[in-house]
Amino acid sequence: MNALDDLVDSTEKSGSKHGEEYHAPECPWCGRGEDRLVVWPDHSHHETGMVWCRQCKSSCDGLEYAREFCGMTWAEACKFFGVDPEVSGDGHAEESEDGAGAPEITVDRAPEDASQVQWSEYAPPGKEWRQPAQSFARSCKKRLWSGSTAAQSALDYLRGRGFNDHAIESSGLGVNQKDRWVDKSEWGLSGDGTIWLPRGIVIPWADSEGVSSINIRRPAGDVEPGADEQWKRRKYQRAPGPSAPLYGVQWVKDTPVVLVEGEFDALAVRQEAADVCRPVATGSTGGARRKRWRRLLAGAPAVLVSFDAEEPGEEAARTWKRALPNAIRWRPHAADTSEMLEEGMNLRMWTLCGIQAARIAHDHPE
Repeated sequence: MNALDDLVDSTEKSGSKHGEEYHAPECPWCGRGEDRLVVWPDHSHHETGMVWCRQCKSSCDGLEYAREFCGMTWAEACKFFGVDPEVSGDGHAEESEDGAGAPEITVDRAPEDASQVQWSEYAPPGKEWRQPAQSFARSCKKRLWSGSTAAQSALDYLRGRGFNDHAIESSGLGVNQKDRWVDKSEWGLSGDGTIWLPRGIVIPWADSEGVSSINIRRPAGDVEPGADEQWKRRKYQRAPGPSAPLYGVQWVKDTPVVLVEGEFDALAVRQEAADVCRPVATGSTGGARRKRWRRLLAGAPAVLVSFDAEEPGEEAARTWKRALPNAIRWRPHAADTSEMLEEGMNLRMWTLCGIQAARIAHDHPE
């Protein structure tokens, strides 16, 4: 058994086609439920094991679990599992198509070309999910400008990070003033139980048909790094729903694209340089690996791949750069582009220089 069992508080044990199977009561994604999280410490397709929620269908491998829910850096996670960070890719667990059994895992191990990376089809949400999600996003956007204490706190946070009111309003950001537990059926999700919509800054994702995902940035005071319950330690909570959308896809036109990881990274670029580029965000270093997004970005004049310079960001950048013939690596001058905005760096000039570098690379390939 590998170290994954030491990270997840699992008790029950049985056998399965993927090896010894353990069960845990709490899902780190949807937060509640009884005996819903399945843990395979010695998964047949991944050396660091795998966790999977039988209710919301979210999943990840051991490395991703350690980074996302245990606060480890990439290097710390690799050391914990005893794997080489130079050859361990940023594995991203894909959901099973029919929801039955365990999802299969594809791991990016420094592939020689993009064909060795799994690029799945994107299934957009149906109206049963979109309608309540859009209603929630609209009501939260309205509350952000209500003058309430929670609204003012959210605005102060966003303005403190360098965002102006036009950028905040035009991107549809909102505020959820209190924790909500909503029946899954109300959002068109199968199975019993509820979904957790915590209080915090609401970040809607959209495509051409409307809202495609909801992410919530919890207030710093609500995050408890030392808590036993995983949901209490998370800064962000995503509403269960469609898998691997692309943030900012509704803004993409026939202009250069800046590809970043987080929503605030994309919004920072959009605020400062929307007239010369279109920023999009994957949501995580292993996110948005869908054929639709690959085709879309491959049609742009240029793509500046601008994940941060830590190893997960570098590996994700290599994957996207191999996948897109029009892409170049363009690192932020700080940890990420949102930090560049917060520190008062010239994001517009940084973007223009990147676009010029991409043109030169295209005209004079190695």
